[in-house]
Amino acid sequence: MPLPRLTPLALVLSVTLGGPTASASDLMQAYTLARDSDPQLAIAESSREAGQLRVVQARSSLLPNLSGSASYSRSGMESSGERVLSVDPPIVSTNTTQSHSNGRNFGLQLNQSIYNHANYTQLRAAKKRDAMGEAQFDAENDNLIVRVAEAYFNTLTAIDALVNSHAEERAVKRQLDQAEQRFDVGLTAITDVHEA
Repeated sequence: MPLPRLTPLALVLSVTLGGPTASASDLMQAYTLARDSDPQLAIAESSREAGQLRVVQARSSLLPNLSGSASYSRSGMESSGERVLSVDPPIVSTNTTQSHSNGRNFGLQLNQSIYNHANYTQLRAAKKRDAMGEAQFDAENDNLIVRVAEAYFNTLTAIDALVNSHAEERAVKRQLDQAEQRFDVGLTAITDVHEA
């Protein structure tokens, strides 16, 4: 039996036979439990989501690109100096200069491609890959439904066979006990006991 069929079968067996982790009373519950833990379906779902993201990324190349920048600058300078104007009598001139400047720059840039065939081709290809991912997910989901249903009904058939086997065993034992009692009382021969 291939490995993909073992996982749903084991899950349905544990669910149907009252396993310690879960119990399903019907086929829908068994499917829900299998859907939440099936690795093949999880892989298909991840591929589907990746395809959806590729469409978003391809569409983004068709949209305008807006970029902005801002800057602020501040500078200051202070200088002082002395100059001797006369030596006799000493006359000194002190000069102090201060300057401050502030600058602000803002910029926005908007780029929009008028037509770029490669971008449209990329978007069409991404949409087709997305549709393929959706189809693969749907197919894997249908496959899971079939696997769970087969495992569920095979389990029910096995349980019925087991119940019938136990009932048949009890009936044969009862028949043997009755034949032994008749032999003990003397109503039948030993061959009847062996046949029973």
